[in-house]
Amino acid sequence: MPLRFIWACAAILSVVAPSGAKAADALDIYGQWVTPDRDAIIAIENCGALLCADLVAHAYEEVAQTDRNNPDPTLQSRPLLGVQILHGLKMVGMTKWSNGTLYDPRTGKTYSSKVKILDSDRLKITSCIGPGLCKGYVWERAKDKLASIPREAISQMSPLAVSRNN
Repeated sequence: MPLRFIWACAAILSVVAPSGAKAADALDIYGQWVTPDRDAIIAIENCGALLCADLVAHAYEEVAQTDRNNPDPTLQSRPLLGVQILHGLKMVGMTKWSNGTLYDPRTGKTYSSKVKILDSDRLKITSCIGPGLCKGYVWERAKDKLASIPREAISQMSPLAVSRNN
C-alpha cells in the first residue's frame, strides 16, 4: 500500500510540476522594473529576510544627481543612483508584501508601502500617507532597459544597472 501511494504521488507531481514552474515564473518579483512615468528603473532584490529596491537609472529632470531633497542633511550629497527606494517589505502572501516604506527622491518624502504582483510583467505599488490615503502605481518589468526609459536617462545608468541586467 505505501508503495502505491508513493507511485501515485510521483505520477501527480509529474503532471503538476510543469504548470507549477510557470506559476513560479509568474511570481518572480526580483529584477528591474520601470516606473509609470517611464523615468526610472528600480531593481528589486532581497535584503535579508525582507524585500528592498534600489534606483539604478533615472531621468528626473527636476532633481539633481544627488539626493538633495532628502530631509536628512547628511544624505543630501549622496548620489541618487543606488538609493534604496523600497525598504523593509515583508512577504504576507504568495504575491504580496507589506509593512515597508517607499522613498520618493523627487520630493524627499517617505510613505508606507505595499507591493502586489499583478502578473509576470506588472507590479502594483501602493503608497500611503495615512489610513485610507493611498495611491497605487503600476510598475512594468524592464525587459530591455535601453528601450524602457527615455534616452536622456541612458547616460545616467549606474554600473549596478548594467551588471544586474546581464
